[in-house]
Amino acid sequence: MASNHHHIISNGEADPVPKPTLSSSASFKSRRPVKQNANNNSNSITALSRAGSDVDEIITLLHGSDPVRVELNRLENELRDKDRELGETLAEIKSLKNSERSKEKAVEELTDELDKVDEKLKATEALLESKVF
Repeated sequence: MASNHHHIISNGEADPVPKPTLSSSASFKSRRPVKQNANNNSNSITALSRAGSDVDEIITLLHGSDPVRVELNRLENELRDKDRELGETLAEIKSLKNSERSKEKAVEELTDELDKVDEKLKATEALLESKVF
């Protein structure tokens, strides 16, 4: 797929635009020199592939000792602990609310029963007073 890109210069003639050259960053350069030959493109891909695998190996080796990764793992563990504590606390709150409702209901029932007994007592006292006099 050759493309004919041209740059028009001041005299009206078409000047072919030079193809841009691509360079790889230092992190992708191979440690071994690449042999120059007619099939340079496949050697470049091989060199980049080797460099990429070298980088992967280094990352794998540093995986456990990378301070950012260590801190991230620590924070994730702390988050799990806090989530567990939160769940336990929410369950305790729910239990306490249920207990409080039960106590309130028992107090209401006892209050109602006390009112009934108090009414009976007053009625009995009134009856006794009427019989005594």
